[in-house]
Amino acid sequence: MRSTMRTLGFSDGEIDLYMRLLELGEATIAECLKRLDISRPHAYTLMRTLLNKGLIAEVPGKPSRFRVLPPEESFISLSTKRIQELDETKKKVEEGMSLLKAKAQSLYKKVDFPAETDAEFIILKGYRHVVDWMTRFYGMTKDSLRIMTCPPSGVDLFMGKPGSLDAFTVKKKFPAKILATESMLDDERFKKFMHGQIVAGNFELKVAPKVPIKMSFYDDFAGVIILNTNLVPEDFVIVIIRNTELLGFFVQAYDCAWDRARSVPLDELA
Repeated sequence: MRSTMRTLGFSDGEIDLYMRLLELGEATIAECLKRLDISRPHAYTLMRTLLNKGLIAEVPGKPSRFRVLPPEESFISLSTKRIQELDETKKKVEEGMSLLKAKAQSLYKKVDFPAETDAEFIILKGYRHVVDWMTRFYGMTKDSLRIMTCPPSGVDLFMGKPGSLDAFTVKKKFPAKILATESMLDDERFKKFMHGQIVAGNFELKVAPKVPIKMSFYDDFAGVIILNTNLVPEDFVIVIIRNTELLGFFVQAYDCAWDRARSVPLDELA
């Protein structure tokens, strides 16, 4: 009962005082405080709160007495009041968010970072940036592309998005290395996509029990980390890395993981 009342917004003092009144039925402040560690001034404040919430009634006299009202009636009234308050709050939030989005959109200015930027770290938001930068970097890659991927499947996220797989239509002399979480082999769309890419000579696939992040490495000049992949693609956050020391560390870690990973035969994807 206590945890439920806390969830409904009651303080511990209100709960203690109300439960004491449930035991006594009717009592003065002094009688209620005999078993409670609450000061008298604070108890009066708590009683007023319980009165305002409609759970108790005041019986006039000297001293004043307080009587607990039938919970079946008082809690229905309180519930109705709280639901009305929540409905009003929800309406205000929706109206506020609508105005905020409209205002933010009017102030938003689209910024594109050129590929020749000297910045070593860039953080961008949005599915379009994922496609643009991965396509751009893939076109610049000459020797190796390393990709780490984990659920949710990139196929589920990108399939049907215009331009999302255009990067891989550029034929390279090397297959991209794909290191995936083994559980992704339960995804039929992922398996079908990988099968087609491996047959075409574009990909080489290995799996490991756990791959912690979605990330791709383009030769040794750039890396892209995709964050927030549990959200819709438009809310993706990508981190572009061009710091050579950090990239060297990531590539070395990737190669070690790749050597320990399990190769996936083509018939396992069929």
